[in-house]
Amino acid sequence: MPYAVRVLDPDLQRALADPSDRYWRGKPPHIHRRVHQIISRLRQNPYDLAGSHPLVGEFRSLRAARLTDRWRLIFKICEECRRNGAQAIHPLDCCRSGETLDQTINLLEIVDYHTG
Repeated sequence: MPYAVRVLDPDLQRALADPSDRYWRGKPPHIHRRVHQIISRLRQNPYDLAGSHPLVGEFRSLRAARLTDRWRLIFKICEECRRNGAQAIHPLDCCRSGETLDQTINLLEIVDYHTG
């Protein structure tokens, strides 16, 4: 069964539908298409995607998928969060309610891996 995908950032939600959206400014021109490719692959198996890895430290309970050498898609998988007892770390509405299915991927943001 494929995973459900929820986009939690309203700006990202809007931008996914429009490759000319201002959200994409400052990002590589092909990144819109790449994000859609990654989302499609995440739906099948978010753990087996090349470049998908759990984050550590203050970002534990989140994952990143590599879009380019520089850009990452940050997400959280409900079943992994619950299995690891990490609902209180970066809590989402699904962490509090428990109504979201385990096989749900929550897309949080696209970040520049080299800034910070």
